[in-house]
Amino acid sequence: GQMLIVAAQFNDARITATILSTIPLSMFGAMSGLLITHQVFGFTAFLGIITLGGVVTNHAIMFFEYTRREQSEGQEAMLSAGRKRIRPILLTVLLSIGGLLPLGWGGGNLWPPMAWSLVFGLIYSLPLALIIVPSVYASLSSLSWASLPKFKRAAPLVLIALSMQLCSLPARAEETPTLTITLNQ
Repeated sequence: GQMLIVAAQFNDARITATILSTIPLSMFGAMSGLLITHQVFGFTAFLGIITLGGVVTNHAIMFFEYTRREQSEGQEAMLSAGRKRIRPILLTVLLSIGGLLPLGWGGGNLWPPMAWSLVFGLIYSLPLALIIVPSVYASLSSLSWASLPKFKRAAPLVLIALSMQLCSLPARAEETPTLTITLNQ
């Protein structure tokens, strides 16, 4: 669903592939945050990762939307967009982290996995949004797409769609111990 909306908005397969490539990449930060803080991957951690995918996608969409508004092609527009978008992206990330830290430290047993996956995912997404997204787009735009066969032009979109489907598969739940109470008379 998200892929079709982004493709319809930008009408460019390279931008769509670049924007959607941020989702699997940002998951490394979320998963490392769960490992560092010794949190269990469960439902709330999964909610955090889904939310992180939306935030990171939004950062990339805003970057390309500003680049498109510049009406210039090439690296100059991307550099200008990077310089002008660094403050809003940095403020969004820092304020989100500041709001999630109390939830991670004192949120009981339910909310810390979500909070820590979001915090570490947002920290990881900052260089992702400002460095990796323009680099991936520059490498994709340097290819001569017109000379490629149609099935190879669609390969990045297919790979992104497959990785998103693999990431959305349900995690294997650990068996929870059951408490048995017996009454002796």
